[in-house]
Formats: sequence, structure tokens, C-alpha cells
Amino acid sequence: MLALLTGLYLKRKKKLNNYKKNVNYWLKGAYLKHPFFLLANKYYFCSTQKTFMKLILSLLMIISSLFLYSQKDVGQEAAENIVIKTDSTTKKWDIGGNASVFLSQVAFINWAAGGVSSISGLLNANVFAKLHKKKHSWETDFTVEYGIMKNQGDPVLKNRDLWVLNSKYGYQVNKKGNIYIGSLLKFESQFMPGFNNIEDSTYTTNFLAPGKLILAVGINLKPKKYFSLFFSPAAGKFTFVLDNNVNPTTFGLDQNQRIRTEFGAYLKADFEKELFKNFIIKSTLTLFNNYLDNSTDTILKNNIQTIKHNRANIDIDWLFGADLVFNEWLTVNISTQLIYDHDVKINLTEKDGKTPILKANGEQKTGPRTQFTESFSIGLKYRFKPKEKE
Repeated sequence: MLALLTGLYLKRKKKLNNYKKNVNYWLKGAYLKHPFFLLANKYYFCSTQKTFMKLILSLLMIISSLFLYSQKDVGQEAAENIVIKTDSTTKKWDIGGNASVFLSQVAFINWAAGGVSSISGLLNANVFAKLHKKKHSWETDFTVEYGIMKNQGDPVLKNRDLWVLNSKYGYQVNKKGNIYIGSLLKFESQFMPGFNNIEDSTYTTNFLAPGKLILAVGINLKPKKYFSLFFSPAAGKFTFVLDNNVNPTTFGLDQNQRIRTEFGAYLKADFEKELFKNFIIKSTLTLFNNYLDNSTDTILKNNIQTIKHNRANIDIDWLFGADLVFNEWLTVNISTQLIYDHDVKINLTEKDGKTPILKANGEQKTGPRTQFTESFSIGLKYRFKPKEKE
């Protein structure tokens, strides 16, 4: 029995020595310095008189060490992928704009044909900030237009006064990235008092008199980069007349009312594109229908009175502009604005534009009319190229 056990021991020792050579050769790689491997190597080969169970334990330690190394590599690789993905989706603000100055001057000295010397100027500026990050979109712009004119012998009058703040947020809901749901804000007014004509001593408009605020939630379609269509079935429209010297009834408010609230449907269409080289057009059309308008008008036609309901009336505001760019500085500009608001009452006059149309009681008639303004000018225009900021 002793001889049998001695033979088995020597046979096992020989196999272990061979196995040690193979394992040590394999362990010359990166895993040699790992503490689990050092411990296993020392624990297993320190003595050839270890029990068979200790050999099994050493093998289990080696296998577990390999597993831990594998898990570490996978974890590091996954972490690296996460960081790279985050960096690649980081977006920045696009900030830019433009500023224009247009001047006009006419002088007459001993001119037999007659004429009035005059000077006028128009300042136009626009700044914007746009952010597109993953599925989020936020676009904000602020536009200012202010113009003055002075004829010889007359005081200085403004011929253009407008500022508009637009801000729109959207969340992408389709894979193509052209449909968003979100919200919109539009706030507009003027800076200085306005008069109907030179002879008037009382101004008809002033800062926030009127002012208009629109808040809406809806869907925004962007089928092309140069075209955007926003529609809201639930929009609030607020009209302010915060100057007591301005007649609120001119803008659809009651005599002692300072804020008028409307609720309805709202649509805004924006188009801006360079049609051909150095010729750029920009158009913004907004429509609003008031769900709460239950008013009626009495119309007299052919001595027959009819009642007209105003529920179907639509407020229209259309801004259009075109720039013909000669070089980096010189630009020819034409801009128009068309407004129709049934609640805004205009003093009615004869075709000469001066003789008032009177009611039976002697008061001047008022009523809704299409409002239109146009300007054509040549001047200097500087464009701020978009800059990216975090």
C-alpha cells in the first residue's frame, strides 16, 4: 500500500511540475502582476505537498481573476462609449443679427418749381439666438424699427416705430425632425408717442399703448429649413393700453378698460430665403380668430339694416421685406406691413383723406379698415455672422 501511494505521489509531482512550467509561461503576460494571480502562484507552487483541495481552490481563483479582468474591460469600454456619445450630442447657441441705417435728404434753394426741404432716417436692427440640442429647439429674436422725418418748417415726426419680441420652444416628435410640439410668445409695441398729423396736439399711441402679447401652445411644422408653420388651437391674446391719454376704444377696449383678453386659434407662418444670389426675402404672416367674440354689427345697405356676427372675423398681420445686397455694406430694402383687426376702429374720411365722414349726430364715423405701410430705402446694412456659444 505504501509503495502504491508513493508511486501516485511521484506521478502527481511530475505532472504538477510540467503544469507549473506551462502556467508560468502563460502568466508572463499582463495578468502576471494582478494580486489574485500572484497569490495563486505563491499559494499553489510554494510546496508540492499541498493537498488536492488546495489545487482546486487555486484554479477557482485564476478563473475568478479572469472574470474580474473581463468585467473591468467591458465596464471601461462602456463608460468610454457613454462619454463619447454625450460629447457628440452637445450643441451650442447660434447668435447673430443685422443692423441697418437708411438716410434720405432733399434740399430746395430758390427753386422756381417749388418744393419743401426734408430729411428722414430709418434704423432697423434684428438679433437672434437659436439652440438645437437633441430633441429640443428654442428660437428667440428681437426686432426694432424706428424712423423719423422732418420737413422744413415742421416739427420732427416719426414715420416708423415698432419693436417685436418672438420666442418659440419645440420638442421633436418624429424621426425626420420636422414636427415639433411646443409653445410660442410674441410681444410687440412701440417706443414713442404717435400723432395722426402735424396739427394734432394729442398723441394717439405711446409705449405699451397699445401693446400686444400672444401666448400659445401647439404644433410647429418645419418641412424646409427656410419655412416654418406654427398652429395653436388654444392661444391667448392680450391687448394693453396703459397710457391714460390714449383712447382705448380705438383698439377694441371699453372706455375704462386697460387690458383686453381674447382666446382663440392662432397661426404663424415664417419664410426666409435667398431666392437668388444677394436677393433675400422674409415674410411673417400671423392669423388669429377669437372664440369669445359674440359681438354684432348693424350694416345699413340700400336702406335695409342687417345684423352681421363677428365670430368669423380673423385678425391679420403680415410683415414682408426684401433685401438686394450690392456688397457687404450697401443694401436696397423694401418693407411692407398689412394689418386687419376688426376691433381697431379707424376714423373714416372722404377720398381726399382729410374730410371726415360724419354720423347723423355730427360725430365722425369710425370702423375697421385694412391698414398698410410701405417703405423703400437705400442704405448701409451690417450682418453679424452667427457665433456659437455654449
